Amino acid sequence: MSETNNAKRNFFPIILFSICVVLFLFFQVHQIVIQEIISSKTPIWWLMVLLAFSYFADNLRLKHKGMYITTIFLPLLTLMLWTGPYTACFFTAFLSLFRLNQVKLPFFAGANRYLFRFSVHFLMFFVPIIVFQVSIPFFLQLALYIVLAEITNVLLINIVTPVIEPGKKKISKEVLSLFLIETALQLMVIPYLSLMKALITYEFSYAKAFFYMIPLVHLLYYGMIRFHAGYTAGLEEHRKLDRMRVGLENMLGIVRTIRTTDDRVSILKNALTLFAQTMGYEKAIISLINFEESKINRIASYGIDDADFKAISRMNALRPFYDIAFQDRLLFGETYFIPEEADPFSGAESPIYVFPGQKIWIKKKNLPLWKPKDLFIVPFFNEKQEVIGYVSLDNPISGERPTIEDAQLAKIFSDQISRIVEASNEYQIVLEKSKRDMMTGLYNHSTFFDILQEKIREADFKHPLSLILFDIDDFKKYNDAYGHQAGDKVIIRVAEIMKQSVPYNAYLSRYGGEEFALLLPETGKLAAIRQGDLILSRISSEVIHEKPITLSAGVATAPEDGFQPSTIVSSADNSLYRAKRTGKNRIIAS
Repeated sequence: MSETNNAKRNFFPIILFSICVVLFLFFQVHQIVIQEIISSKTPIWWLMVLLAFSYFADNLRLKHKGMYITTIFLPLLTLMLWTGPYTACFFTAFLSLFRLNQVKLPFFAGANRYLFRFSVHFLMFFVPIIVFQVSIPFFLQLALYIVLAEITNVLLINIVTPVIEPGKKKISKEVLSLFLIETALQLMVIPYLSLMKALITYEFSYAKAFFYMIPLVHLLYYGMIRFHAGYTAGLEEHRKLDRMRVGLENMLGIVRTIRTTDDRVSILKNALTLFAQTMGYEKAIISLINFEESKINRIASYGIDDADFKAISRMNALRPFYDIAFQDRLLFGETYFIPEEADPFSGAESPIYVFPGQKIWIKKKNLPLWKPKDLFIVPFFNEKQEVIGYVSLDNPISGERPTIEDAQLAKIFSDQISRIVEASNEYQIVLEKSKRDMMTGLYNHSTFFDILQEKIREADFKHPLSLILFDIDDFKKYNDAYGHQAGDKVIIRVAEIMKQSVPYNAYLSRYGGEEFALLLPETGKLAAIRQGDLILSRISSEVIHEKPITLSAGVATAPEDGFQPSTIVSSADNSLYRAKRTGKNRIIAS
């Protein structure tokens, strides 16, 4: 899939340029340009002045909500007045190839960028030329030309390109607002351009003097956009700070309420939701790192459906992900940003390539757009400054890559996350102790029923749930003969052997006194009997005070023996009772 996308991305500019070449040759644009220049009788020096103005305007790069504003329109229209539409279209597209301050790229990528830029400019200004063939007033021709050129631009940049290159800015409210701003500003100068056209047509001696107002208008236009951009950025920063303040207050509220809840996942999910919404990201995952087991435990997600989250959670190997993602070269403030261009996960052995523009985008205010494979990682630490987990953020609402200020704010939130994790860990220990039997460390009676109720809801005939109830044979006699302390030793030893004998997904509980309960998810009755026989065999080989220890056991399976917890427990208890009556040291199924 990645190779297919790369192929599309590489050939798209070539296809666009090929279309431009076909149009250029089919309509004999080169001959028309020569005819326009000759018939207009425009002096070479004046043509150079107009082209210099166009080049200057094209290098005044302005942004509106993360998107570049087309600043070449007014010079193009001015050039059109003195020469003609085809000349203006060709030279404007040609001058875009020489734009200043371009990021250096590898040869093929750089060539593709130049081809794409030329093609978009050429098509944008060539397609609407047809309006000048329609017999309508000149000011209407200009208005239609401006609107059609803007529509062509949106079609190429925001509709066609995102299909070829996922991650590029699609049609949105921001795109439409830019469309309206650009179109409105060009339409406002149509009366003045119409006046200039009349003066040029009637060969008014001082027509060129009227041209000098155009650069002043353009500078005014530039200043207005810069002012608006600054004002908008200020408002956005103010809103962002408000979101941060509210988010941090809510996060602190979560920290304060940790000990009033017993669900760590819910705590962290709420914290993650606040984090992602405040930072302005549509998707996020919070993960804890277990270095001992070399695993990543995904705890909670935001903006990701359950099926996708489960699929991601299964990819839980710590390495090589940790070694690749947490490299010093990818440090961004106190966070880590992995750009798509780096492509670090293409292979564990591959050296990481940090794209040449990385240092530029860190420093620039106008950031490039977020790409589909970008990853923003915010680590959090314990009191010893050891990494205990991280939050991964994806799909920023703004569509832009993070700034260094974003990284600093994210670090503030991650500090609160680490407090929540550590505090919830401490509470989890207390909570876990409350679920355990003090003597054996197994789940206690009430926890057993909680687990049974949860697991029986998941059980069906394809995924059965089996319950085995165990009881130590003649335990009362043993207690009476050797004392309660010796009886406690027997219970502890039986629990130890059972813990060593059950599968990893089983739930072992001390049901009460000398009774034990074993829940076996995804296990049918025959498999449960084999598991019970194994435990009985291992227990019977244990001798304490020269007396062998034996167990009796009863098995029941859901949904075969019932759908309710009480029914399953009653069925297993009846089987246990029969095992006791028929000689003990055996297992019987219902």
